Amino acid sequence: MLEHRDVFLWNPATKEVRVLPQLSLVYQPREPENTYLAINNIALGFGLDETTNDFKVVRFFYSSTKSTNRSVVVYSLRSDSWSIVDPVLPFDSIISDPKAPYRNGTYCWLVRGQRSASPRPDNFILTFDFSNELFGTMQLPDVQC
Repeated sequence: MLEHRDVFLWNPATKEVRVLPQLSLVYQPREPENTYLAINNIALGFGLDETTNDFKVVRFFYSSTKSTNRSVVVYSLRSDSWSIVDPVLPFDSIISDPKAPYRNGTYCWLVRGQRSASPRPDNFILTFDFSNELFGTMQLPDVQC
C-alpha cells in the first residue's frame, strides 16, 4: 500500500482551498518476479466535466523502471471521491506541465511510450476527456528542426 502527497484545489476567486481525500493504492505487479514497486512519478491534470458541471482531477502514478506498473485515478469534486481508470496504453514517461493544453473538456500531456507494435517508443500526445473519462492519443506534428 502506498500513500502519496496531498493534492489541493484552490479557487482564486473565492480564495477557498480544498485538500483532496487521501489516496491509498495497492499495486499488484503484473509479473510475479516483481515483488517491489517504486512509484516515483506522478502527473496531474485538472478539468471540467461539461455534461455534469463537475470539476475533476486526473492523477497518474507510474514507475520509471517498469512500464507495466501504473495507475490512473480520477477525483470528482461533486462526489468528493477518487475512482480508478484504466490507462489507454503503456507509457514510459509523461510530462505534467501546468501550461498543458486544456480545451473543451479535454486535457493533453506529452508522453513517451508504445503506441503500436513497434519495439521503439514514440513521443505522442495523450488526451483525457473529463466527461466520459476516456483516453485517446494524437501524433505529434511531423516537423524537422
